[in-house]
Amino acid sequence: MSNVNEETLKKLVEMLAETVDDEIACEECFEHLDKFVDMYLSGEDPIKVMPLVQHHLDMCNCCHEDFLGLVRAMQNGDPET
Repeated sequence: MSNVNEETLKKLVEMLAETVDDEIACEECFEHLDKFVDMYLSGEDPIKVMPLVQHHLDMCNCCHEDFLGLVRAMQNGDPET
């Protein structure tokens, strides 16, 4: 059995406590991410329209990093976006 440090265990318990009945997977989050970022950058409140996407971003570091990267790319006028 592997050793789990106290901080990792605490984070897992916190994430478990924050779960909701309706959650989306990374794939579904990614499908909505461009619209979420568009709304975010235009000053709209994407959380009102897509609360499950925000919840997923709060829970998933990988998707949150994708969100931040897309925001940076769109703010800089990256031609790939």
